[in-house]
Amino acid sequence: MDTVLSAFPFVNLAPSASLRSRLADAFFSARENLADADARHLLDTVTKVPDELKDVSARLGKMTSHRLRNEQIARYLEQQNLRLGSGDNKKAILAAKLRDCFRSVAFAPDGHMNGGDFGAFAVRSCNQYRLCGNCASRRAGRYAQLYMGRVSELLRLYPAASVYTLVFTIPSGEYIYDRFWCLSNGLRTLVRRATKKGTVTQFRNILAGVASVEIKRGAGTGQWHPHTHALVVSSAPLDEDKLRYEWCKYTGGTNLFISCHGRMEDEESAGAVCEVLKYNVKLNELAYDDLWLVQNAFSRKRLLSSWGLFRGLELSEDDGTDEPAAPVSARWYHWNEHESRYIISK
Repeated sequence: MDTVLSAFPFVNLAPSASLRSRLADAFFSARENLADADARHLLDTVTKVPDELKDVSARLGKMTSHRLRNEQIARYLEQQNLRLGSGDNKKAILAAKLRDCFRSVAFAPDGHMNGGDFGAFAVRSCNQYRLCGNCASRRAGRYAQLYMGRVSELLRLYPAASVYTLVFTIPSGEYIYDRFWCLSNGLRTLVRRATKKGTVTQFRNILAGVASVEIKRGAGTGQWHPHTHALVVSSAPLDEDKLRYEWCKYTGGTNLFISCHGRMEDEESAGAVCEVLKYNVKLNELAYDDLWLVQNAFSRKRLLSSWGLFRGLELSEDDGTDEPAAPVSARWYHWNEHESRYIISK
């Protein structure tokens, strides 16, 4: 361990961009040479490297977890083909895509991605964001960046406006498609009521809104329990009790939760807003049969909708396939099948 730590004589320096890049290479080369997980953790703890380098390590850990989950889903799809005795090309192709997703990834220093010093670039991705955690995470991040830009613009144009996050819930049910339409039609009803003259509704104060459906099973009942997370910019304070009353009366919903983030002046509020645009499916909580059911049932359905001054905001491609090329300064990591982890390229 002393030999490893001696590679970091600059631990108390504020390194330049070029030195930070060399530091990253030295740190991760030393880290990858440690086979024991506890030794790696100790190195991360006692070595005072810049936070962005530890962020790369944490992100590689999450990518590893998602890749292992992809492998399990791919095996499930292949076993389904064998069990049913069918040559379902759709399942075979999807299994191959999941295995090939994020096989190689590059991290580029010096601000190649907004919000951090190190940006990740995947050579190939499957774009199955309802099954693949890596693709879901990337898509959610891009949408969050897109909408946060518009939020900042609206707060500048409307000095009295505030940002709210809402969670709409409905009763659980046995059939996922029925629950989805109940949830979607409920929110659509409230948005349409706000456009009618003479209607008294809290939704009339909302300048812009974006909503994302999250699909899961209820912890207590085991039945389908989808719910909607929404981000709204309101020109006037929203009354939680009145909003809840409208939701339950006009849609048959069960409850509504609301949080006010004001003018988005702190990181905690910004993080809460990003939660709205997170995964549509709780990948780790659903059984494989349920994941495949959701994939088929909603393959042509949009689980994200917008209204008001958010309407029309879209990624360059709806599934988030627009992948920028990695810069020359990027450091590459490749997936090692035998060790089930990412290995830095020499």
